Amino acid sequence: MSPWRFFVAVPLQSPYMLIGLALVVALGAAELIVAPGSGQEAVVTLLLLQMFSASSGFAIPARRGHYDAMLTGGVSRTAVVGWHLAMSVAPGAVGWLVLGLCEVGVGRSAVLSQGSIAAMVVVSAAGWAMTVPLPRLSGGVVWLVLLLAGLGWPTVWREDLLAVAAGGADVSTRAVVYLLCPLVVAGRSLTQEDLIALLPAMTLAMTGCLVAWRWLVHMNVPLEAAQ
Repeated sequence: MSPWRFFVAVPLQSPYMLIGLALVVALGAAELIVAPGSGQEAVVTLLLLQMFSASSGFAIPARRGHYDAMLTGGVSRTAVVGWHLAMSVAPGAVGWLVLGLCEVGVGRSAVLSQGSIAAMVVVSAAGWAMTVPLPRLSGGVVWLVLLLAGLGWPTVWREDLLAVAAGGADVSTRAVVYLLCPLVVAGRSLTQEDLIALLPAMTLAMTGCLVAWRWLVHMNVPLEAAQ
């Protein structure tokens, strides 16, 4: 069985996650019609859910035999991993594009802005890579805990976070904030300083993706019983 057909027949996201994404897109589209300037809020909400949607996990289902039809059927392991990544991020990415098209229809472009593209790439890549050896949703949970912990840090940090969200702060401060919370760039046009500050987050996310991909391509898959 080809990987894409397998993942279409056996979705990586639960029905509740897919319903949640559909509701977020539908509500966001309705909000854009009523308030055309609400694109940033709509895309941030979608990105929060994408953290969990992309955190699909691979190693544990593979060791429980869920992917035996592909892994033992002569299909390239690289193709299996590639389609797993693509199908992990696809629901959120499709929802984002739908929101973007709705916003273009009302004459705005926050959803498909440079900042939103960067945030979608970082959230999707990092969420998938972090969860590869873990149970489903783990990457999203870890990231959410880090975000909440960051908001509970000293007042100076919260002030820096608010300053970056408002488009201020120096490059080094932005780099730290973007690394922990790339959502703050969603809906914004990026300046040269923003692009420089985003490099650590983009580099870490893409490197994590490549490392996870390589590990999956070469890993052994001993079967184990479900707990």
